[in-house]
Amino acid sequence: MDSIQLQALHYETLLKAANGAEAKAAHAFEKAVEYSIINESLVLHTQTYAELLGVEASAISNAYYDIRPVFEAMDSSVHILGWDSPHWPKQVDSFAFRPRFLYVQGNESLLSQSSVSVIGTRSPSLEGKQLALATAKSLTKAGYVVASGLALGIDGVAHKAALAAGGPTIAVIGTPINAFYPPEHRDLQLEIAKVGAVVSRFSPATVTQKWHFLLRNRLMSALSDASVVVEDRDGGGAVRQAAFALEQKKYLFIYQSSVDNHSILWPRQFANQVAQPSQEDARRGRQTQTKGGPTQPLLSSVSLTDDCRRDYYLHIMKKQLTANELRQKFIDFFVSKDHVQISGASLIPENDPTVLFTTAGMHPLVPYILGSDHPSGKRLTNYQKCIRTGDIEAVGDPHHLTFFEMLGNWSLGDYFKKEAIAYSFEVQPLGEELKAVGD
Repeated sequence: MDSIQLQALHYETLLKAANGAEAKAAHAFEKAVEYSIINESLVLHTQTYAELLGVEASAISNAYYDIRPVFEAMDSSVHILGWDSPHWPKQVDSFAFRPRFLYVQGNESLLSQSSVSVIGTRSPSLEGKQLALATAKSLTKAGYVVASGLALGIDGVAHKAALAAGGPTIAVIGTPINAFYPPEHRDLQLEIAKVGAVVSRFSPATVTQKWHFLLRNRLMSALSDASVVVEDRDGGGAVRQAAFALEQKKYLFIYQSSVDNHSILWPRQFANQVAQPSQEDARRGRQTQTKGGPTQPLLSSVSLTDDCRRDYYLHIMKKQLTANELRQKFIDFFVSKDHVQISGASLIPENDPTVLFTTAGMHPLVPYILGSDHPSGKRLTNYQKCIRTGDIEAVGDPHHLTFFEMLGNWSLGDYFKKEAIAYSFEVQPLGEELKAVGD
């Protein structure tokens, strides 16, 4: 066994000896890390592990010899990820019930890419299947990785739609990586392992319990940027994941058709915190003001069909981007388009007696716009602090522009309107985020 397999074996031994108590096993394991014994054979330190866990040495030995054959028989295609592994998904680190190890078949780097969970009932309506199909396809075309739980119903539709659209998909399962559940999705699981990723927080030695699927949903939400609940019953796994998403301050999307279904209660329990989008906002695929925060775009560049956009109802609880993050997104976009970032100038213009303050991003660049060569080249981008006193009496009004920061991209004779307009459309999703903060 390599070191990561040995570490996982030791942890699972502690977990079994602790009768499944993760917190207790994790504490003992971290102490073993401090003692630098996790990369050595457990049989050399049986007594130490027993003392760390507070059990008899025989409990450690029995657990170890029960589990070791399972690890030795584990398929070589299974990758074990620990907290220090290069492909460990860092986005799960700040949430409760973080697993100590993940077992992955397929492309483990997908776990760190932008993904959206598309989840729902095992017994969907025809409309639910259609919505799941359209959602997964649209997300895949927009560049997101579709994640789901490999269950019958909505989950299976989402996985298959993502694959059909030519994208990878992540199956987050509630069983060990060497199990096939449900058995009807055995072939689908094998296909995902080839072109996507199958991930489990449970070792091959784990005996599956019902509550493991709730831990699966919590992990899936933590891995994803957002969760889309297509359809589900009250108390269903997808509904529980919706609650986890809000707890983790992630995006949560539910369909209007679910809100309007009065045979279930959960959609309105979430939706009562959200304002209904106007027809224009729904047509544009974005949300109006919510109690949870300002306007946000519908997963940025996701383009759903007209029917889907009309029915979309969303609730956003994700923390707003900071001004620094928004500013950096803008700069990074234009740097990727071969622009050079330059520093902003002083609010008091230098060598320009025509104005008292810098009132626009172009002021410091006037000599170069008029023909002088700029030392950084012809494609520039920056942010510039500005002051305009025309509405100074309106300070405190949400729309005043007395002091503001202007983001800019500049072409000094390099490209003109055609390219500038194309860039404006490419950066449009960021514009929606900037508008959200402005509101």
